[in-house]
Amino acid sequence: MIPGTACFIRGVNYRMSDDPAVLERDLGYAKRVNLNSTRTWLSCQGYERDPQGHTNRLRNYIRTSHRLGFSTMPILWNGNNLNPDTVKPPFRSRGDAYVKAIVETIKDEPGLLMWDIMNEPSTNDYYDGASGQEKQQREAEITEFVRYYLSYAKKLDPVNAITVGYTFASQLEPTADLVDVLSFHDYTALRSTIKEAYRTAEAVSKEFGKPLLNTETGCVARGKPYDVVLEVAEKHKTGSYLFNLIIQGYWGTNLQLLPPGCEAIL
Repeated sequence: MIPGTACFIRGVNYRMSDDPAVLERDLGYAKRVNLNSTRTWLSCQGYERDPQGHTNRLRNYIRTSHRLGFSTMPILWNGNNLNPDTVKPPFRSRGDAYVKAIVETIKDEPGLLMWDIMNEPSTNDYYDGASGQEKQQREAEITEFVRYYLSYAKKLDPVNAITVGYTFASQLEPTADLVDVLSFHDYTALRSTIKEAYRTAEAVSKEFGKPLLNTETGCVARGKPYDVVLEVAEKHKTGSYLFNLIIQGYWGTNLQLLPPGCEAIL
């Protein structure tokens, strides 16, 4: 990623499809509304079930996306539904093999924007279900895991930028010294709270001299209007990723705002 380009990102979160026709259709929806980047989840478990197939699908995804005018931000680890064993040292050899395979597969692809090392590290039952000193210990354990893979990914790929998609702007500091780009999420529905999230993130950005991204925002199922979040992002000169391109899974079964059969949010 070229320094200074973060503010030009008009992105959307999207779980990549294995079906080429579906992928082209879905990215076609995004292109029609002038978006230019996707943020997509990967899986260590998915890789271990089928290493060659997993890396081939990722390579195809990033090349197809680039051909259609989209950059890609792959997410290596997901804090949601975190298996506690993942962040413990004995898992590290499996984790290293997975990250090494993914990074070496696409690090030279022109469609790669940056690496998101972990989505929402502390948004899971392992962290939220603890209290007191135990919660502090688990936070430190998760942070050590994230910092380890920030350094490991940068060692494997010293060229492309790295980030961590934190749930809140208030969580940015523990890895701010290692990331190239600070990224936070905001799903609050009021202009005042959205602006406060940006002010909090901008204070960390100024302290560490790092650019900002809002990598999850605007979820229509949470009553957060797209026009407001895009307006605020533009005023703060910050790129953003809407959530999400296709209504499916949890959001598809719980959203009652759209007519039956309508699956594209955008």
